[in-house]
Amino acid sequence: MDRAYRIVIEILPRFLKEPWIREVEIPENYSLHEIHLYIQNLIGFDNDHMYDFYGSINGFKQLIHYSDEELFEFIVEDFEEIELKDVFPLKRRRMNLYYLFDYGDSWIFAFRRPRRIKMIDEVIYPSIIRSVGANPEQYVYEP
Repeated sequence: MDRAYRIVIEILPRFLKEPWIREVEIPENYSLHEIHLYIQNLIGFDNDHMYDFYGSINGFKQLIHYSDEELFEFIVEDFEEIELKDVFPLKRRRMNLYYLFDYGDSWIFAFRRPRRIKMIDEVIYPSIIRSVGANPEQYVYEP
């Protein structure tokens, strides 16, 4: 039987004036790279920067690294091989998975309350269950 994770994805509050939250159902065999592409499509960003996934309690101090590469020597192949089911459950209590996009602007997305569910044949996955807030502008240019 196929399984998915129901996950609440939100941008850390320090980056936005209003909350951006998406509750989604993602197949457990989705790779971290596929999740990166899904979020880029979901938020409407240009997918023009490097990214990372890591485990942390507060989103800033990285406690679990999912890539063996040094910062700025990043290769996509690491994240193409790691599936969501390989990440959850996280090893430490109160820890969340985080997705960092663009090392300059540092968009940080938290994956909260992951819960395994049975996939339903009639549903197309990944799917959005709940949506809060408008998509932010990727680049804000102020004169």
